Amino acid sequence: MRRLVVVVGLVLVGLVVLKLSTGIGPSLPGPKVREILGLKEMRPKPLPCAARRNVRTPRRPRPASGDWRREPSSPLARSEVQGATLGGRIYLPGGQDTTSRSLDMVLAHDPARGRYDWVPPMPARVDHAVVAAHRGELYVAGGYLDGKPVNLVWRYSPESRRWAQLPSMRIARGGHAGGIIDGRLYVASGAPSTYPEIFAKPYDTLEVYDIAQSRWSFGPPIPTARHHTSAATLHGKLYVVGGRQTDDFSSSAFERFDPAQNRWERLPPVPVGAGGAGVTAASGEVLAIGGDEEGDDWELGGGWVTPAAWAFDPARSSWRRLPDLNLARHSGSVATLGGRVYVFEGSPCVGSGRTPAVESLDVRETRRGGRAASRL
Repeated sequence: MRRLVVVVGLVLVGLVVLKLSTGIGPSLPGPKVREILGLKEMRPKPLPCAARRNVRTPRRPRPASGDWRREPSSPLARSEVQGATLGGRIYLPGGQDTTSRSLDMVLAHDPARGRYDWVPPMPARVDHAVVAAHRGELYVAGGYLDGKPVNLVWRYSPESRRWAQLPSMRIARGGHAGGIIDGRLYVASGAPSTYPEIFAKPYDTLEVYDIAQSRWSFGPPIPTARHHTSAATLHGKLYVVGGRQTDDFSSSAFERFDPAQNRWERLPPVPVGAGGAGVTAASGEVLAIGGDEEGDDWELGGGWVTPAAWAFDPARSSWRRLPDLNLARHSGSVATLGGRVYVFEGSPCVGSGRTPAVESLDVRETRRGGRAASRL
């Protein structure tokens, strides 16, 4: 009996070592175990690119003056992750690890203290999801579970530290865009799968979840169906930026949904269309940051990733260029807090690589003094 206990103990230790060194194996059972094992202080190294790292930096217009500030690195190196600001912290749930496996891990970043905290993991592993905040709670809708689309919707309460499952979307999808406006969660486009992308036919559907009524319904279809797209809400409207289509892996489509009018409107295209760009709203503008073009030949050196960042002013209906990122990347998380825009993690290369790097920018400073960027 004693020998059996020793053998079982050695097996368990071996599994933990395998998990920590390679990422292979079951998810660790919660933040307390990770803290005991010292994972809270780990700083992962970037995963090298499997293919050549092609960086596309536009020549014109010239970027605005200013620099992105390097922030404390994330404890994780993930891609296909979204985030949302809630109660002075930025929540980063799910995503893909270095083996492209879906994750249930959740981090909460406090910029004021420069630290990361583990949040109770999601009940399901998911990446390519829509993440939004509303009235002190976090919402995660849809995404992929190891490449398979899901229609699950979850809500997290920081007060109780519990996750609750909500009514599922009518369509399982990932790589979609969404946000919450006036108590309704809007989920647009996405696809049942994204690989290989030349066969990934995106949806044009818009689903609307009434939080108070706990009920889903359909809205008018989006004009340009795509996946690997993202959105921001500003002044009661939903802005959907870029993405990938079956014949265009770096779409410049830019469209706005007005719930009051229940209609979509096409807007001036993104100056450099991209898939997997980070999208947020800050200082009355819609921002599109980074992104890539990932064609079916990326493993042969095709495609590119960009450090370019752009801001759209709805009042002028025009784009302006922001300072370039320190690290070109796509499929990371972008969120706004305290007047600064933060970019977390993502892929520094076309179709591959992971980075824990984080940087931030005060968008307001790009409008003050010095050389201003040209408008388009």
